[in-house]
Amino acid sequence: MNNIRYLDEEELERFGRAAKKNPLHALAFHLMIIGGLRVAELINIRLEHFKWDSGGDGELWVERVKGGLKQHLDLAPETKQKFNRWMRIRKKLKTGRNNPYLFPSRLSRSRSRSRDSFQQAFKEVCGKAGIENRSIHDLRHTTAVLLILQGKSLAAVRNQLGHSQISSTEQYLKFIKTKEESEEASQYLSGLL
Repeated sequence: MNNIRYLDEEELERFGRAAKKNPLHALAFHLMIIGGLRVAELINIRLEHFKWDSGGDGELWVERVKGGLKQHLDLAPETKQKFNRWMRIRKKLKTGRNNPYLFPSRLSRSRSRSRDSFQQAFKEVCGKAGIENRSIHDLRHTTAVLLILQGKSLAAVRNQLGHSQISSTEQYLKFIKTKEESEEASQYLSGLL
């Protein structure tokens, strides 16, 4: 992959503001960015995959599509706020009752929302944010680039993305910056996520 597309800091900020208006979009895209999730991994998240402590921190178990890995992601209180906001709406959906998936299908009580519905939602949010020529998979690239800019090791980025081979992660090496730029990126990312 020669040309990695991702959302830069300004685009990510605009994207976050546009997504925030819809609780489903806010949680789904937040999880994709903090976890480096593929759409297929997002739609397979079940309610039982979440665990929250009394302080608001939590964890999410993700089944990675490639490599068959099961990975745990730490979640901050901000994620729980987005989760709770979505759950209040989800309870009102006909297909939300007794559906094991975090994002239930609009048509079935036993299936998750479709990949196409998330791709369409991504396009809508990008449109509202004035972002062009992006695909939903670019959120995964955004995660990797932001972690590299934070100064995270290639191994840490590999683990976050669930890559089974380090060679898959090496494409992000070109984003390694000076220590000063890494510190600035780290401060920025901690404010976003």
